[in-house]
Amino acid sequence: MANRHSKMQKEFYEFANDIFEQVLEIVGIEKENLL
Repeated sequence: MANRHSKMQKEFYEFANDIFEQVLEIVGIEKENLL
C-alpha cells in the first residue's frame, strides 16, 4: 500500500512540475533563473 501511495505521489509531483513549467513559460521566466 505504501508503494502505491509513493507511486501516486511521484506522479502527482511530476504532473505539478509540468504545470509549473508551463506557467513559467507563459509568464516568460526560465526555471533555471529561479533556482
